[in-house]
Amino acid sequence: MPLEVYTYTKSRLHLALRALYLCVASPIDGPAKSDFGDIDIIVTWSRRQMLGIPPSSPADANANDSSKTPDELTGIYHALGAERMTRDKGSLSAHYAIPWPPHLSHLGSPGEDARERYIQVDVTIKPSLPSLQWALFKHAHGDLWNILGTMIRPLGLTVDETALWIRVPEIEAINRARAKVKVTDDPLRVLSILGLEVGSFWEEPFASLDDLFEYAATSSMFWVHPAREELAESTTSTDSVEPSISTAEATAEAQVVRDKKALKSNDRRRMNTRPCFRAWHDEFLPRCRAENRFSEARHTRSSVAALIFSLFPIEEEFEARRLDFEIEQQRNDIWKNKIKGFVSGLDRPGGLERESPRGLIYRGCLSKALKRIILEGDERYGVLPRSRMTGDDGRYITQNVEEFIREEYVAVGDVAMRMNDEQYVEKLKRELEKKGEGPNGESIRLESETIG
Repeated sequence: MPLEVYTYTKSRLHLALRALYLCVASPIDGPAKSDFGDIDIIVTWSRRQMLGIPPSSPADANANDSSKTPDELTGIYHALGAERMTRDKGSLSAHYAIPWPPHLSHLGSPGEDARERYIQVDVTIKPSLPSLQWALFKHAHGDLWNILGTMIRPLGLTVDETALWIRVPEIEAINRARAKVKVTDDPLRVLSILGLEVGSFWEEPFASLDDLFEYAATSSMFWVHPAREELAESTTSTDSVEPSISTAEATAEAQVVRDKKALKSNDRRRMNTRPCFRAWHDEFLPRCRAENRFSEARHTRSSVAALIFSLFPIEEEFEARRLDFEIEQQRNDIWKNKIKGFVSGLDRPGGLERESPRGLIYRGCLSKALKRIILEGDERYGVLPRSRMTGDDGRYITQNVEEFIREEYVAVGDVAMRMNDEQYVEKLKRELEKKGEGPNGESIRLESETIG
């Protein structure tokens, strides 16, 4: 879509949607764009909901007919004059196909019939003004946030569709969502954390890709890994008759390959589909490395965490999340390895053959009893730990846990088996009592006995 068609159509659609919403906006476009694939629009504050008044445009008259009560996305469909609509499942957003402007039919790909050309319009309805502002911020300047994301991710930060988050390192490898603690959804504060200026940078598109790259590089969290000479060993060859490329060039090329391999799978896909993102990795970073720019890291993960905690009151939540996870991991380890691992290694559990029916029952009873005593504080077995199982912060004291298992498993096993046998006898009694009389009419009574 040529710039003239894009600019005209976006302006017209904004005007049409302002008949339905008080706030209508599009993210700042990527740098130096002359061709566009679609039009992105974000809206919030429905006039009908906020002001209790009908739409200011007749285009939505049918959409607001109370007898039909269509949803908001259908109302947008009518307001845009769209001919097709595809909804995104689970969100208030949709993709619309609108006709190419007739008076601009001469623009576009040669040989195409303007009557068969459509423009894709992606519209998202946000629940609040702050969420709209965040969406505009997150999607501004095309691939800027894809670039910044690769910059801040190694430092423990993540930006998604809702906010800036700091990740708990102990959790992220196992549960990335649970590892995230919200920092802020204020765009200005995010820019301040990253050391990026505001000024006119957030009012209009950058003039070129290089301008965008240079702006991103002003972040205090940006640095360029120096090329490692040992990476060039696989690129150069001492056996070749022809002159090989220089060690410096080989090292630089090998570092580019290494950088690409370090990317997440999503980022590797972007390398194939996003020219701006690809240029950042293939051109800007190698150029900075060759010129020895940004070669010193100004932050570490711990220094970023300290900065965040000095600005936002979230350290307590962060540490609580970490502690809860560590205790959960300890509990899993105690059950799977300390208890079950110990019991499964017993040669003659309770003096019984390992694979005999009673031996199998003994191991099961012992495992469950140890779990209840250590992890649940169960006192029914009458065998209590002499030492504390947990410290003041709730973490388990591994040495005390292991000592208790090693020293008390015989006593715990004996009690657990006796309790199991008693429960089994009671179960048999109940089952027989439900059946009532025996075959000759006599009452059935079961005498208690040891099951062995």
